[in-house]
Amino acid sequence: MADVFLSYARADAERALVIKEALEALGLSVFFDTDGLDSGDVFPDVLDREVKTAGAVVGIWSTHALTRPWVKIECDIGRARGVLVPIQIEPIADLDKPAAFWNVQFDDLMGFDGNTDHAGWVRFIRSLARTLDRKELLEAESRRHPVHPNKNDALEEEVLALRAELTALRREDETAIVPQAQPNQTLVEKYQSNFRAEPSVPYTTFWTPFIIMGIVPFIAYMIYVVWFA
Repeated sequence: MADVFLSYARADAERALVIKEALEALGLSVFFDTDGLDSGDVFPDVLDREVKTAGAVVGIWSTHALTRPWVKIECDIGRARGVLVPIQIEPIADLDKPAAFWNVQFDDLMGFDGNTDHAGWVRFIRSLARTLDRKELLEAESRRHPVHPNKNDALEEEVLALRAELTALRREDETAIVPQAQPNQTLVEKYQSNFRAEPSVPYTTFWTPFIIMGIVPFIAYMIYVVWFA
């Protein structure tokens, strides 16, 4: 099972290869069908298996790609599994999007040439990290891009957003590992031991003197009646 399944059209293979290499540089395993498929080809078993088990299905979308039946099939499987991460590599008119993907959000990688100083790339990695649940991807991108507070461009904004997301995840991790407060077992055991060693005074012990005081006169009276009456 690969971390990422790349779904692309053969005409976009060159740009898809650039994305594949950039993902592998992050330590991700990528399934990449170098032969591609033509319209009418039978969906191979290996593609069927990989697209259904990959951690993320990255749809490399172009106007041409979205006309290819197998690209739509692969991306629809990813969408149904909740692991579709589409990226746009060229302008796509709304009416060129298949109805199944009409409301699907995608990241803009137009102009990406492998240089990760690209705002769309940073946003894409954020999307991928969430899908794969891989916080280390955010950490790697954070180290790769130093922050320049005086700059105000799209890349800087994306880097700051990435770091904010990473900080939030770190806080969640810290909260999750805080141990629950436990009672002091020594004190508890000592209390229980004292409780067992000092039982409460029995009910009869309290009333014993009063019982004796009542019985003795009664016995004396009965002796008097029997012997002297």
